[in-house]
Amino acid sequence: KRFCELKKRIGSVIYNGDGVYIHGVNGTGKTMLAVDLIKRIVEIKLTKAEEPRGIIFEIAGVMLKNVSDFDSDINWLDVYSRCNVLVIDNLEGNETRLIPMFIKRFAAKKFFIATGTLAPVQYGNDMRDLRDRLKCCHIFVTSGTSQRKPATTL
Repeated sequence: KRFCELKKRIGSVIYNGDGVYIHGVNGTGKTMLAVDLIKRIVEIKLTKAEEPRGIIFEIAGVMLKNVSDFDSDINWLDVYSRCNVLVIDNLEGNETRLIPMFIKRFAAKKFFIATGTLAPVQYGNDMRDLRDRLKCCHIFVTSGTSQRKPATTL
């Protein structure tokens, strides 16, 4: 119910620069909910996916690899800080390298969606800056058991 209410007022959430953090056990629909929000954002034309700074969707581990491929911190911070909507899927609580980007997005009131398995209070002291920012987000918890189907081998 709260998630449906968020979808209805996603325009004001983006305009205010609020973040959305969805956490829960693997396989309980966190990524699906994030994609659902993105669809709504595009549907009501708050941003266009084809805009140069429209929507970036990254898996946290891939994002960390991409960050290491940039020439300097300024380049990657610029890319990830200036896009209209940033989605970071599968935070694991050890992405200290991404903290400057979160700080910059919060300061600029830039909307983001993040998913992870940890509740904000479970992030360690080395992630304090991120933990404190996640606590200020619209937080949703998925529940239940994993709905992922096991991979089959041929």
